[in-house]
Amino acid sequence: PNSRPGSGTTISTNTVGLSTMRSVAVFLALVAGANAECPNACSGNGACSAYDMCTCYRNFQGADCSQRTCPFGIAHVDSPKGDLDMSADSLTTGTVISGSAVYPFGTEELFPSMMNSDGDVLDETAHYYMECSNKGLCDRKEGQCECFDGYEGSSCQRASCPEGCSGHGTCEHIETLAGDLTYALWDTGMTMGCKCDPGYSGADCSGKDCKYGIDPAYVDDDATARVSEQFYEISGGTASGGFPGDAVAGTYAIKFYDVFGEDYVTAPITISTVDTSA
Repeated sequence: PNSRPGSGTTISTNTVGLSTMRSVAVFLALVAGANAECPNACSGNGACSAYDMCTCYRNFQGADCSQRTCPFGIAHVDSPKGDLDMSADSLTTGTVISGSAVYPFGTEELFPSMMNSDGDVLDETAHYYMECSNKGLCDRKEGQCECFDGYEGSSCQRASCPEGCSGHGTCEHIETLAGDLTYALWDTGMTMGCKCDPGYSGADCSGKDCKYGIDPAYVDDDATARVSEQFYEISGGTASGGFPGDAVAGTYAIKFYDVFGEDYVTAPITISTVDTSA
């Protein structure tokens, strides 16, 4: 210990040295805390985890969680993801990435193997869920898909109808266009097509059908004309009911369809009441 003459105060060099060491330790700790920070504070879209790495919240990705993940849909076309593990070797079928922001359940370098709800791996599967349904590019800033031409929807999950059916038809799902047939393949609800209005045809309903007429060689005069006649009988009433009190009365109409599928309804036709009980 040292003492200043006449001061009556004793200062210990050991105490000073210990205090200085503590100050340096605190400073280093503060510096270490400042350096141990995730990039861009994870942009407020994730938590700073071990090794100064961001664990992004759902639908965010990137080193600083500043990028958005776009909606997924059933892929119109499958495509391998490439050498994800950078092994410079042949692509593998096993899971090489797990727990990522985009593929939390893992993904593979080749075509992914699909599983059922019980977790069983299925054979010969295709059209796995892909970002933007593999038919668009993801705008990482907005988290919205920019679909390729001919596709639409939030995840580019639908094939657009050509030219909007040219204003002469409606855009329908393929299972609707199948009519009475049952269509339940992978693109149900995805592949679209035009249902053209009567008198129009073509993939985009831009073609106008020509008029139909009787072949001149089929008939040359009224004597040889072949005319189809249809007779309809509406019966009702009973002999004991006291005809014509209980006879069917009123009007009816007949609907006709032409070769284009257009329908025509006749004006109301009055029922002609005839007693056939005699």
